[in-house]
Amino acid sequence: MASRESALALLRQAGAAFEVVEHGPGSSPEEQAAAVAGAGAQPTRSVFLRDKKKRTYIVTSLPDTEYNLKILSGRLGLGSGNIGPAPDDALPSTLRVPAAAVSPLALAPGAGCAHTLLLLDARLRDSGRFALPAADAACSAVLDAPALEAFLKSIGREAAWVDLGANVKISPGSPPDLKALVDAVPPPAKAGDGDGDGAAAAAAPAAAAPAAGGGKPSAAAAAAAAASSSGSGAAAAAPKAAGKHGGGGGGHHHGGHHHHKKPPSDAARHLALTDVEARAEELISLVSSALARAPPAEAAAAAAGGPQEGAYALGRLRADVEVALSAFKNAAYTAGYSAGKRELVAAATRQWA
Repeated sequence: MASRESALALLRQAGAAFEVVEHGPGSSPEEQAAAVAGAGAQPTRSVFLRDKKKRTYIVTSLPDTEYNLKILSGRLGLGSGNIGPAPDDALPSTLRVPAAAVSPLALAPGAGCAHTLLLLDARLRDSGRFALPAADAACSAVLDAPALEAFLKSIGREAAWVDLGANVKISPGSPPDLKALVDAVPPPAKAGDGDGDGAAAAAAPAAAAPAAGGGKPSAAAAAAAAASSSGSGAAAAAPKAAGKHGGGGGGHHHGGHHHHKKPPSDAARHLALTDVEARAEELISLVSSALARAPPAEAAAAAAGGPQEGAYALGRLRADVEVALSAFKNAAYTAGYSAGKRELVAAATRQWA
């Protein structure tokens, strides 16, 4: 469980100017507001949300800031209504603070918060001093926007100031304006994803080992290493590639004929190729295998000085790669949409090139 001492220590280490206001653990919102008003600060409201992929969010705002969760969900690129209040059991594994103490100060530089996105009310930035629970419902830290930004920077985060009340219309020509923020925060691994790490660990040494007749890795080992990095779908494809000429791996053999499964549709292939999370994992695993000859988790732990530090460094790297891939994907989508629109207009107006 995070403590007020750890939160305040992080503020001091960041060089942030702040003041501690005590208001008691059982005080009402009105009593807390009166206590922080005495320190010349405004109260804040923080809500803890979760999306369908179990990625979590802290949304911190002024108490009178109004926003619609359905609209916010669309702006985040999650679709309408795919974000809502997080269940109570999500707090112990992420922020590790009581529900009344949820705030940006509950974030810590550890793996528990690696899947949590912080959204800050743009109105808060211009409001002067404001109060945030200091990982404890009994006290608040009074600070301003530059101090909060310094705290976030010290734990490896950037402040995302958002106009929460904006009614942004999402359309093919106007993509979700906050999607890049979501793409930078990976969702937690699914229950079955643990097998992928083991497959990558087994495949990496196989890919690094030279083939029996030469100095290069065998094609089958390289295929297994690449497939293990992109999840069960790619891992299932690796035996097919290896068994195409070797027998037994490319489908059922009967009477001299191979019976293959129906190939995936063009739409399925497109979705697989544009899956940013899968492509990021694939790239990271390929680079890790080629340069460190180890799975990403082991390579990150060795480079960062420990498993916990490695997990944090790997999470940051994964987020950076996903942001770059998402930017590329969005640029390609916009270029394709613009080109298609020009063709339709030209056809409709008979303006032929």
